[in-house]
Amino acid sequence: MNAEAPFSILVICTANRFRSPLAEAVLADGLRGRPFAVTSRGTLDVGALPPLLLALECGRELGVDLSRHRARRLQPEDLAGADLVLGFEAHHLRAAREAGAAESALFGLVDAVELLGRTDRGADPRERVAAAYALRERDAPPAEVDDPITKPRAEALAIGRRVHALARELVDVLTSGG
Repeated sequence: MNAEAPFSILVICTANRFRSPLAEAVLADGLRGRPFAVTSRGTLDVGALPPLLLALECGRELGVDLSRHRARRLQPEDLAGADLVLGFEAHHLRAAREAGAAESALFGLVDAVELLGRTDRGADPRERVAAAYALRERDAPPAEVDDPITKPRAEALAIGRRVHALARELVDVLTSGG
């Protein structure tokens, strides 16, 4: 991997108060000490609000501290140099595209785990993203992870557990050698 610039991962959800900060924290923890940089943003400007209470609860349950996180809105400059841009719903990827993300870097989290898992694990992560993009069906909508905001408590927590599991799988896919 390019020693000068870490592999940059940007995770996007709607308000940056549940799914994306949870995924960011899991990815950052799992990739700690490696040449990766992980951030998260939201498509909706809600100001610098803390995570939702259910996100904090879910994080505690899963051993992830989200208490210092504050929501941040996606800006075009956030996409500069982003090697992998992850969303949870099609509209997240559309917003990133409209803000200037490279099409080849855009993936739903579910699709990223599956497609990157089919690439050469010994290759540089940037080469793997390019290979995953080549594997992607161009007209297929991304597999989505529901927004927990309108869901009953148990369902929202289950969504959080799914995000956590997917982010851990992505860490494994990105760090396990050939």
